[in-house]
Amino acid sequence: MLKSKLHDVFLRANAALFAQKVCQTFREMSNATFDVLPATLNKGLFTHPGGMILDARFAGRVQGDYFLAMDETTACKIAGGYREEMSAEDIIASRTEHGQFMKELTNISVGQSLAELEKYLGSVTAFSPLAVYGVLDFPHVIS
Repeated sequence: MLKSKLHDVFLRANAALFAQKVCQTFREMSNATFDVLPATLNKGLFTHPGGMILDARFAGRVQGDYFLAMDETTACKIAGGYREEMSAEDIIASRTEHGQFMKELTNISVGQSLAELEKYLGSVTAFSPLAVYGVLDFPHVIS
């Protein structure tokens, strides 16, 4: 029981580390500043009303995902490709640019976070982040 609780605490701390690394990477690569909101780290079901979701899976002694969710306008702004006159169609047309940029920023943050996870769990394999546009229907599993 104690080992299970410690395992849960460690994984939660790693999720918080990932959030901090995302903010740091965004700041370093694009001058975008974000703060980690404590409510976004609450234990519960992952939900997102739509937009862009970056999903970076990992596997080893445990398997899981790091998720990063935002609206596409924010992704365009972070990637440096946003213009005030952009329509929804223009934003969709720029998915290749802002999607690749966001996947790379996510990949950097995942690598930094997994280094800490590996100290506790041993070798972990990370998979390239996927960008999903729209709404995902996740199973009802507590994260």
